[in-house]
Parts: sequence; structure tokens; C-alpha cells
Amino acid sequence: MDDKNLVLQKLLTKMLVKSVLNNFHNQLKREKISHAELSRKAGKLENAFNKTFNECEDPSFSSFLRYWHAFNSITEISDEKLNTKGSFQFEELIKKEDQKMLNLISQLKDYDLNSMAIEDKTFLKRLKYYFDILKLSKTLTDEEILIYEEICSSNN
Repeated sequence: MDDKNLVLQKLLTKMLVKSVLNNFHNQLKREKISHAELSRKAGKLENAFNKTFNECEDPSFSSFLRYWHAFNSITEISDEKLNTKGSFQFEELIKKEDQKMLNLISQLKDYDLNSMAIEDKTFLKRLKYYFDILKLSKTLTDEEILIYEEICSSNN
């Protein structure tokens, strides 16, 4: 795999993680669950999820599963009182945009960035929101910033 492809793959992975964390955060807001409550229920320090969310960290898979399980445990308890179902399925965290990112991440190993499809460049340009957040949080490498800016400045 070309070095530029690897850099773009890493960048897209960071964008995907941020998107999924945002989706998870929105579920927490919907259920009025604080980051501290979620962290405690997951058996972590009170500020653990907040740190992961605010610093755009990529949680380990086991940590993510602990947060997801904690969310479902919390909502299960409150749902019994209200006789409703507030938990969510894992698939609800992956939106169409996230699926497109996953697809592109998987295809990059065989991709020639110089002949990238216009629709892929357009899609990448629409991810500027995530790029800006990650850049502000100082999560991106210089190479990731350069490759994204190069793609966005292309005429296609």
C-alpha cells in the first residue's frame, strides 16, 4: 500500500471513531445519561468516557463494549420503571456516512489516490467537520493534515 493511502486510511479511521463516538454521545443525551454515570457503570474512572470523547481517543474494543453494556444496563433499569425500551442496538451507532467511510477505508489498499473518483473526493470534502474537530484537538499528524488538504484543494 502506498504511504499516502496508509495516511488517508489512518485519517479516515480517526474520523470514523469520532463519528461513532458522536452517535454514542447523542444516545447518552437522549437518555439523559452523563459521561460520569456511564464511566462509573462501566467500572472506569468517572472522567474516562469524557476524556475519550473530548480528546477524540480511539477506545479499545473492550472499553467500547463496556460503555455500550453500561448504557444498556442503565437504560434497562430506568426502562423497567417507565415500562419502555430505551436501549439501542450496536448497529444504530453506524450511520450511512460511517458505512461509506468503512467502505473507503477498506478500498484504500488498492486505490490510486491520483485517480480517485470524484464522488469519493466529494465525500471526503464533506467530512471537513470531523477533520476540523480532530485538527483542533491536535489528534492529527502533519501527514494526515497535508493529505486531506491536498484532496480538498484538488479541482475535482
